[in-house]
Amino acid sequence: MAGPKAAFFDGQAEIVGLNADMPTNYHGESCRATVTACVIFPRLSSAALQHYDSIATLLPRKFGKLPIVMVDNIALRNPRLGRAAGGSKPQPPPMVADCFEHQPQPRVAEFFAGIGLVRLALERQGFRVAFANDIDPDKLEIYRDNFGAGDFHLGDIHQLDAAAIPDCELFTASFPCNDLSLAGARAGLAGGQSSAFWGLVRILECLHERRPPLVMLENVPGFLNSHGGKDFEAALMALTGLGYACDAFLLDAAHFVPQSRLRMFVVAKQGEPGGPALDVPISPLRPTRLTDFIEAHPRIRWNLAPLPPPPMRECRLEAILERLPAKHPAWWSRERADYFMGQLSDRHAAVAKEMIEGRSPRFATAFRRVRNGRSMAELRTDGIAGCLRTPRGGSGRQILFQAGGGRRQVRLLTARECARLQGAPDSFKINVGLNQALFGFGDAVCVPAVEWIAEHYLLPSLKSLG
Repeated sequence: MAGPKAAFFDGQAEIVGLNADMPTNYHGESCRATVTACVIFPRLSSAALQHYDSIATLLPRKFGKLPIVMVDNIALRNPRLGRAAGGSKPQPPPMVADCFEHQPQPRVAEFFAGIGLVRLALERQGFRVAFANDIDPDKLEIYRDNFGAGDFHLGDIHQLDAAAIPDCELFTASFPCNDLSLAGARAGLAGGQSSAFWGLVRILECLHERRPPLVMLENVPGFLNSHGGKDFEAALMALTGLGYACDAFLLDAAHFVPQSRLRMFVVAKQGEPGGPALDVPISPLRPTRLTDFIEAHPRIRWNLAPLPPPPMRECRLEAILERLPAKHPAWWSRERADYFMGQLSDRHAAVAKEMIEGRSPRFATAFRRVRNGRSMAELRTDGIAGCLRTPRGGSGRQILFQAGGGRRQVRLLTARECARLQGAPDSFKINVGLNQALFGFGDAVCVPAVEWIAEHYLLPSLKSLG
């Protein structure tokens, strides 16, 4: 059976990565893959699959530590499969299925699509992006290099024709945070950038019965307390007025990658009951400041889903660093590095001195901040990078400090390192200059964080909504 890359489930086996006819043999042995009661469930588009370094690295993460058998370009996992006795050759897969039932991929319209990391995450979980929109041509350049631009509509969301947006099961919106962030002017949803949220609301209003069953918003934690909580209330009341029940939680990218990046997510659901929420359990995903807001706003239709604890991160900063030789031009000159050292406070200078005097290389990141009217550099040495930001004015460029054995070197994080901090694989194409790339990744969403939400929230919600 030819067709797009897909997964097949018969309760015992899964075949992932189909992009050609089923093979007729496996290591010279017969391998007919046709039987009954097998559901075809598309999991990965060709655009998404190219971002996996290999299917062999994908499968253990998605399906656990179970035996994997590669059948030409098809990977099959079966809990009963094992290694042949006394050798490393896997046993041939058993006979599997005979008749197929097609289950279409959930369709997505992504607004404020940026460079496409939300798309990458959702397509890894079986969604299909049918429509994308952003106003920034520089981000479109990166997006196009990785996904093409056939479904991308460049322009202002306020000018989009709702009739041109296809039917979808999910809308996503990572709308601008400039007016909500602590680093911004805090103009809120009335500001020139963050007011783009109302463009999304206008589209939902115009769609009427074509509104998607799910809407997911993403923004900075400052969204919660912008203008004393009035902006967050206004946004969720707008969704409530459109017939959605709302949920909200905070998720930090540090659960998945070595980057501190706490973000607010809102999931709005049609067809679900909703109402006031009382005695909301406090958790890392819904801390006290959020549960207090939820309980204090009974006019919002709440529908809070139980969520598992997010995973514990397994890698540290050094795992994502590019190993650049000592004379690589990315490393700063002695004069520039000395200037950086002079920007450290006494406390941070003492930390740097300890790192330099250590036997083995250690790594820290740094941002420049204005303290008491003076530009200061502050080190972070806990194995996690600070939150990636766009390099407006130069202060958003994250610095790498490497020291040990009596030496120290300083440089900016590379574009590839920033991509890795957002969970993008090395196959993600970066064919633009450093500044353009930093703007793209600084505004992006962490890929494995969105994957986790899709797996534990969006897909179960769509299933329950039918």
